[in-house]
Amino acid sequence: MKANEGELQKLERSSIYQTQLRRLELILRRAKFVRLSNQLAFGQAVSDFYTHYGQILRFLRIDQARGKLQSA
Repeated sequence: MKANEGELQKLERSSIYQTQLRRLELILRRAKFVRLSNQLAFGQAVSDFYTHYGQILRFLRIDQARGKLQSA
């Protein structure tokens, strides 16, 4: 995550991206912890992950439409 901070600082919503990426990391940790013991909590963690992942993709698409992102 530290490697991406320089790239994220160039974007308008850099704080939102960093917050969402931290949440994704925490959700993955939680999912690994509850995977075997609690199927409902694991399903909820997976759902949370894709919710936040979708938000990141939506913001990236908006930034791409505004010309803020460059193709590799």
